[in-house]
Amino acid sequence: MFNQAIGGAPLNLMWALTSGDIGYQATCKYPIRKNKVIAGAYPKKGHLADNAWQGFVPLSELPYSINPEKGWLANGNNFVTSKNDKHGISHSFTYQHRVVRIGEMLDQIKQRKAQGGSSATVEDMKVMQFDTLDIQARDSMPDMMAVVGKAMGSTRLAAVDKKRVSLAKEIFSTWDFRFSVDSSAAAIFMAWEHAMANLMHETKIKGVRGR
Repeated sequence: MFNQAIGGAPLNLMWALTSGDIGYQATCKYPIRKNKVIAGAYPKKGHLADNAWQGFVPLSELPYSINPEKGWLANGNNFVTSKNDKHGISHSFTYQHRVVRIGEMLDQIKQRKAQGGSSATVEDMKVMQFDTLDIQARDSMPDMMAVVGKAMGSTRLAAVDKKRVSLAKEIFSTWDFRFSVDSSAAAIFMAWEHAMANLMHETKIKGVRGR
């Protein structure tokens, strides 16, 4: 009955029972394609038999999770679980950094409860919704600073550029990795990340220019 009730809803459904059980179920109707999702993610010639849909993936064959060992479930536009993923439903899920950060905060709440504190509160959820800490920035900063160190010692870098790099390094030294609206460090990091992506495209992929 439960599966029949949610079968057509286009969403990631999570639920919690008064018994303490929690679960996640991918829902909606996903077409089964002969060439898997990678071929169905873009416009195809509909008059060709090879591109025809071959029915829909049954709900029983879509990803789900019940009472995961970590004790919580979360979604930040990421692929929640590979369990029961028999068909492949998309390759457009976002990176894991959002849900990893959510998991850090949920684990802090678990630790607090284990030490005799409260379970999750409404205030905890508010803090989570407004959290601006970027773990991509936090985790990549050591590598970024290593690049900065090499740049400062290079004779190829102009004096005016070294001055700018030195200022950026000073700004990063006190950054808490939060993307607050007035954060100079966050703005510099995003500019650096964008420049690095362009450099990768231009140097590693023949014929591709950065944006």
